[in-house]
Amino acid sequence: MNRLREVRVIKRITQFQLRLFTCIHQSKISLIENGLIEPYEDEKKRIAEVLGVKVVEIWVESYTRHECPNLQTSTSCKEQTH
Repeated sequence: MNRLREVRVIKRITQFQLRLFTCIHQSKISLIENGLIEPYEDEKKRIAEVLGVKVVEIWVESYTRHECPNLQTSTSCKEQTH
């Protein structure tokens, strides 16, 4: 599962706009958002860059707790208390 659709909507970017900025076909973006396919690492980076977020903010489950200890929106990456 990923948060691509959620982040994209928050940023007010359509799938078509994301396609233009990332050069990833719109149908592939839809498949990624629906969890039917996993994008390549370079595609993840391009998408995150266009949306102005870190890759781990969209693909939380792809990373370990060590890689995103402060992210609160995942079951695998819990917020660290100080």
